Amino acid sequence: MARIKDVALKAGVSVGTVDRVIHDRGKVAKDVELKVKEAIRLLNYQPNLAARSLAKKANHKIAIALPDHKSDEFWADQNKGIHRALHSVRNFGFSGDILKFNDQKKGDLLSLRVSIFNGDYEALLIAPTIKSEALEMMNLCEEKGMPYVQINSLIEREEDQSLGYVGQDSFKAGSLGAKLLDFGTPKDAKLALLHMEYDVENSTHLLAKEAGFKKYWTDLNVENKAVYLQIADVEQSDKLKSQIIQLLEDFPKLNGLFITTSRVHLISDVLMQLGREDIALVGFDLVQENIEALKKYQKLFLINQNPSLQGYYGVMRIFDHFLKNKSVKESKYLPLGIVTLENVDNYLYMKDRDNI
Repeated sequence: MARIKDVALKAGVSVGTVDRVIHDRGKVAKDVELKVKEAIRLLNYQPNLAARSLAKKANHKIAIALPDHKSDEFWADQNKGIHRALHSVRNFGFSGDILKFNDQKKGDLLSLRVSIFNGDYEALLIAPTIKSEALEMMNLCEEKGMPYVQINSLIEREEDQSLGYVGQDSFKAGSLGAKLLDFGTPKDAKLALLHMEYDVENSTHLLAKEAGFKKYWTDLNVENKAVYLQIADVEQSDKLKSQIIQLLEDFPKLNGLFITTSRVHLISDVLMQLGREDIALVGFDLVQENIEALKKYQKLFLINQNPSLQGYYGVMRIFDHFLKNKSVKESKYLPLGIVTLENVDNYLYMKDRDNI
């Protein structure tokens, strides 16, 4: 491995000059700085991050605005990935606090403004599930010069403080859902897309999934293949059941449902009560209720969005920004996994390994 002395020799400068360039400490002529950086690149020199953090007296603290997993288990895996990342960088003067909000309650995200912007936080990791409120938070970041990273839901931003997005490609996830139903239902089948959220028009990831779903059928020149519905009162089982009954009565040829959230298990429960297990289902994520549904409902596919890795890489992107002077603004799209009863144990094994 190359040493700092090797870099100095390659660049024709002193060790002290290399140290100033690496730690961004003190004035160095631009041409000299370029020579040092080129030597670092050629030698593939890897600075000691622990030494760098000590040299810079680093003490970076980030705020993490995340929906409360008590109302949606999906966010529990996000929590695990975030904690794993924070644990791995704890010795570098880097820490964070998870500030929870209810993404089914209007204004709850904005209630975190005082805690985030009047505290000692230097960056924000945010799940922008509600577009209007998330935009207000990100605009405040721009005003205050606070870097931020988006996870799970993407709102396109090109502003200075944006460090991009980490998560699934929701548009492609919608296309994948359409393809799975295309394979699993008759050609003349009617399909339905169900948004099980209270504020779909403000949820960019759900709208992107819908757009991807529609585009799949448009590309095949298939019209009126699906109906699109919003079900907001997901906690009221009787009301949910009556809505599904009405859907089945309105569309007798309905053979497939695409649920854009992690609540597909609620639909499988209703369909089993109605004796309609002939209907193919596609939903998202390895929450425990969905895993149990896989064991009971034969025609069910889950799309894994890797929530733990979203949380992990979101934190690490901010860590890279502060400790490695590496600011990435591009989106990092994580792979979409197709999970069935036959391979769910393999995914769970990998998920457990990922969360250690």
